Amino acid sequence: MTISQLSTEQRQAAEAILNWLKNGGDKPFLLGGYAGTGKTTLMAIIRLILLKKKPKLSAAFASFTGKATRVLAKKLKDYNSLAKQDSVSTLHSLMYSPVFSSDGQISHWVRKAEIPYDLLFVDEASMISSEMWRDIQSLQLPILAVGDHGQLPPINSRQSILANANFYLEKIHRQAQDSPILKVAQLARETGKIPIQNFGAGVEKFNLQSSDSLMMIDSLFQSWQPENLFLTGFNHSRIKINQAIRDAQYRHPEKPEKGDKVVCLKNDWGKGIFNGMTGFIQSISPDPDSLADWPRWLATIVDEDSQVLYQGPVAAKQFNSLTSLPITKKQLASTGQLFDYGYALTVHKAQGSEAPKVVVIEERSKHMSDEDWCRWLYTAVTRAERELFIFGRPS
Repeated sequence: MTISQLSTEQRQAAEAILNWLKNGGDKPFLLGGYAGTGKTTLMAIIRLILLKKKPKLSAAFASFTGKATRVLAKKLKDYNSLAKQDSVSTLHSLMYSPVFSSDGQISHWVRKAEIPYDLLFVDEASMISSEMWRDIQSLQLPILAVGDHGQLPPINSRQSILANANFYLEKIHRQAQDSPILKVAQLARETGKIPIQNFGAGVEKFNLQSSDSLMMIDSLFQSWQPENLFLTGFNHSRIKINQAIRDAQYRHPEKPEKGDKVVCLKNDWGKGIFNGMTGFIQSISPDPDSLADWPRWLATIVDEDSQVLYQGPVAAKQFNSLTSLPITKKQLASTGQLFDYGYALTVHKAQGSEAPKVVVIEERSKHMSDEDWCRWLYTAVTRAERELFIFGRPS
């Protein structure tokens, strides 16, 4: 594929990016694009063009989560746009180096002063907090940050870095226009209203008030698989769904155990973990050094490829708590990191995640503006790769 095969809008974006690089690329270039507008295609084409001009130019591609990174790597390889001097990794592994303790375990991470690349492509930029964005910019190299500007801002942030992007892609690709998931996403983004109907194979909205819907939700609990993603608006719903799915698996009712899916609730870049990161418990046991009034467990948490994400103490009181415990960063060493069951997530926590099958429970806070609701609903439905089941009231 060449630049001539891009749509008019994509070609304009490509020309703007190439001009930015030609002029030195001193300030980051921010590219926003809705789902289905061809953001990854554009990144691949830009890389191919640069390779033809400068075959030795090195590029780092990075995304927020491990799964997003693997998806990005596959798409770039499909376009043959990766050179041997390029890398594809998580932002954390690209930007931070591990520091090991005397027993060979990673004690913490430190930010690298520089990275050995000429250009940085950042994917899923809508997830990036202002704190991390400062760290990224400190690398002092040309940065092309790409993300979906229709999504919710990062957790605990009022605005995404894409709120003032250099260019926006808004026209859905011809190849994507027939996707039932993208049809639902467009309804969510433009109107905030999804009618109760079947939109195509495996994509449907159900009336939450009907008995049939309740039976179907229960069936989805019973048939839960690790690649499923349940999304809610409220923490109390998240806790109920977590309990229902764990009950269906005959798990211990009062404490986490091996195989449980968990989600991190607090950033700790020094330990290499962030708010919304999910994993699976590989091992867990009581911490003999924990205080009587503040129990901790010693846990090893891995990703879906069994790579260790975190190893150390976790706070027992956090599991099934309606809110994140009011713990400061300095207190984490004594209290344990904050994890909870991750079978169901709030939509805010699910940013950056994707799953073959996604179940969305429509729940709108009375404090949400219409624009916030559209962003919430759009973010929820665009987590789905193949199947999407929405449960809500008639629009």
